Amino acid sequence: MIQAHKADLWMVLLLVIIVVVTRIQASSNEDGTIFLERGNPGILSCPPVASGRIPLGQIIAMYWYFPRVRDEDILISYFFGNVGPQNGIPEGVYDINGNFSLVIENVTDSDEGTYYCRVKPRLRMMVDGHVAMRVKVSPKEPFPDVTQCTERISETACEAVLPNDIEKPMLTCIVRDAKPAVALRWLLENSDGGTQLISDRFTVQPSEYSVNTFTTSASIPIVASDVDTMYRCQAYGEALGARNGSHVTVTVTTAHRTLQTPLVSVVATGIQASSNEGGTIFLERGNPGILSCAPVASGQIPLNQIDGMRWYFRQIREENLLISYFLKKVTLQNGIPEGVYGINGNFSLVIENVTDSDEGTYYCKVTDRGKKALVNGNVTMHVKVSPKEQFPDITQCTQRISETACEAELPNDIKKPRLTCIVRDTKPAVALRWLLEYSDGDTHLISDRFTVQPSEYSANTFTTSASIPIIASPVDTMYRCQAYGEALGARSGSYVTVTVTTTHHTPLAPSSAVTIKEAPCTLHNAVIGPADTPDGYGYAFIGTAVFLCLVIVGLVIVLCKKHSKADNSRENGAAEMQDPRVNSGKWTWIRKSWSHLTRTDMV
Repeated sequence: MIQAHKADLWMVLLLVIIVVVTRIQASSNEDGTIFLERGNPGILSCPPVASGRIPLGQIIAMYWYFPRVRDEDILISYFFGNVGPQNGIPEGVYDINGNFSLVIENVTDSDEGTYYCRVKPRLRMMVDGHVAMRVKVSPKEPFPDVTQCTERISETACEAVLPNDIEKPMLTCIVRDAKPAVALRWLLENSDGGTQLISDRFTVQPSEYSVNTFTTSASIPIVASDVDTMYRCQAYGEALGARNGSHVTVTVTTAHRTLQTPLVSVVATGIQASSNEGGTIFLERGNPGILSCAPVASGQIPLNQIDGMRWYFRQIREENLLISYFLKKVTLQNGIPEGVYGINGNFSLVIENVTDSDEGTYYCKVTDRGKKALVNGNVTMHVKVSPKEQFPDITQCTQRISETACEAELPNDIKKPRLTCIVRDTKPAVALRWLLEYSDGDTHLISDRFTVQPSEYSANTFTTSASIPIIASPVDTMYRCQAYGEALGARSGSYVTVTVTTTHHTPLAPSSAVTIKEAPCTLHNAVIGPADTPDGYGYAFIGTAVFLCLVIVGLVIVLCKKHSKADNSRENGAAEMQDPRVNSGKWTWIRKSWSHLTRTDMV
């Protein structure tokens, strides 16, 4: 009886402990999600401490956990002034600062999740809190960016000149390499500063060059107009931090292109006949560029004999004069500001920052000091955009070994395996061709067909791709993709060789058959649900063992009661206890019970 009362007391005490623990967990301070910048140090505050609920001077111990509250998940601890990493974590990964916040010295994607803090104030019980942390990556400057902008005036303004002969003019706004992805919207901006929503639709795609980040883009059609129109692109998202809501206003001007035929006729009748042709020059967009005057570059007129030089763009007319040299003095013309053009010591035209609008034919007029003769020349300039490294790129490559070699593993169960070579964001577009490469270095042309499309994220550039089917082979095979074009400059003819290995997937059916053959009892003792997993078999075994133990305990209790009744009968009459039939009956019952318990059908 006393034992029963003790058991009841222990049960009550256990329930009280459970209730107390539950109340502590339920009262933990909830905090919002914190975003920390990838690659930077980050700080996570413990909500019970940050809220002032526990004064700093009262804390004698603290533990930080991730991702669960378990001893093996302790990151770092504080105990009576001593801070130490736990579970073999090296120094310099985590720290606890003076505010008892967790310091992550270098935030990475793997740090994302929920962190738990346990605080022990003096003379009080342990208090729990938790905070969720997500990793963010701020986008690169400038953002947002409008790809059609030809000039960035300030951080929040740019200009775009769109030809009026484009059938479907568009504006595209983009924010690259952000985590989490940002949202974009387009607005029409009035002259008084008021705005009107045009569209809040946008597209999110994984970034091409930054791991585990996203690129958001939003495009709108626009209508060609005789007056300048202002549009605003606005960006929102946790990745922008304090700059959430950043925008750029683009002023769109519709350019009315002049037909080229009259210009050609003027050149043919006047200048072209007496001019020395300078050929076509390709200059890199965004860089300084130099255009030589053909009569000077060829040595027809010595440098020390030049008295005057004038550079024109598109036509030799006074209103098209860019810059002039006369008696050692260089002067910009027609209101062109300083820093746009220059004339160097070789009398070449220097374009300080090449843009797409600089593309065209330039004319030079040279005055010979001795003969006072006027000699003309011209040179055609095209803007080029070199591709980003590495190029060319094969999308199926799993490992880049060097600048000119990579490896690709293709499963042998793909019905139509292919290799795709690509060169992105060039101007003009490049050409591609595929070759089969032999071990001795010789090659054999497979295909010189390729596809050119406008680049999605780089204004006025092109992406070239070329695909070929390949045949799965038991031996490694080498293919070469080669790129050609003016955009590559001195690197025209660059290539990459891909070594293709065909991986052989082992089918699952034979493996299952072996398992059934070696362990036929698996089918006989099949368990539905969680028992189909390895952990499920363990749970099923434990459940069966517990059930058998309960059955045995029950039988023992029954035996003990029978035995107790026998003892009582012995006290009531000695004669009855001396009767051998009583003992015989008792042991007979025990034997029968044990026999029943150990029967095979019970197991």
